[in-house]
Amino acid sequence: MGKTGIKVTCVQPFTTNTGLVWHPKSRFPSLYPVLEPEYVAKRQWLAHSEIKQLSYYRPAVLLNFMLAGFLPVKATLVLVDFLKVGLDEHIPSDEKKSD
Repeated sequence: MGKTGIKVTCVQPFTTNTGLVWHPKSRFPSLYPVLEPEYVAKRQWLAHSEIKQLSYYRPAVLLNFMLAGFLPVKATLVLVDFLKVGLDEHIPSDEKKSD
């Protein structure tokens, strides 16, 4: 297209407690914390102002992406299931069944 000077920053916060989903969770919060929106916004602004092309908030997230690149799909799914990073059922906390 002949355009120059356009810069893009790809930000990967992983799991953010935005209120759009209920019960974000992480089995290992020291590796994969559920981040607050204010922290994510500050990091996004910092990455953009430093003209970074990629910004990962935790080194473990980068490791996940690298592993997923060469592990078989089944092994990646087992790893994701073990880490239990993601979202819980969309049921209010007071209505959740106790195990």
